Amino acid sequence: FIPAKIQGAGPEIAYAIGKPMWGKGLVTEALAACMDWIFTKPGIQNVHAVTDPGNLASRKVMEKAGLIHQDDVDLYDSVAKGEGLLPFYAIDRDTYKTLCKQPDLV
Repeated sequence: FIPAKIQGAGPEIAYAIGKPMWGKGLVTEALAACMDWIFTKPGIQNVHAVTDPGNLASRKVMEKAGLIHQDDVDLYDSVAKGEGLLPFYAIDRDTYKTLCKQPDLV
């Protein structure tokens, strides 16, 4: 998790994994554990993530974790760099608790 660049969006989830490890479910499993952990923190109400527009595997991982595509945003100067708008995914604590059946989260 890194500090939010978007006001009110909560911490940003950031991950990367080497190509030889792609498709093994490692990021999906790690992200689920991280989401379970971050929402035990009382001050965290939302988390978000962005990815490259063409990174369908990363989008699928975010969706499996319960994050919902909200919008496409110009973040990290993505438009100026020629990458275009980045898909912005987010989820709030209550939605996560419901989706993941984790009622004991703070």
